[in-house]
Amino acid sequence: MGFTVLYDFVSRIPTHEELRKLAETYGVRLVCNDNKGTFSKSGDPRVEGEYEFTNTGLIGKFSAHIALGSIIGSFQFSPRQASVEIIHKPFFVPEALLKSKIAEGLAGFFKKLAEPTCPAS
Repeated sequence: MGFTVLYDFVSRIPTHEELRKLAETYGVRLVCNDNKGTFSKSGDPRVEGEYEFTNTGLIGKFSAHIALGSIIGSFQFSPRQASVEIIHKPFFVPEALLKSKIAEGLAGFFKKLAEPTCPAS
């Protein structure tokens, strides 16, 4: 069964350049073409997906591969809220733990984006 994690009060959507520079700090590779692209990270966890800038924000799909299996989901960043929907997770990964990690990741991402030292801001 899936679930969604929400993060309220997103001040703005990152630009493509900000997204690219922030991705580099996490070892994530972006390949883009106009308003959409793909991303990938090797190692543990291995992550891959695709994203697209739309008139309402940034949307995408991803899969993460961990020792216990795969986590599959989607994300959407709008000017007021970010959401991550998990549609599949390994049975042995507790939902509460995964929700906590996603919430921490979203908070860290938007905190870095808001910093005056954010690359490309």
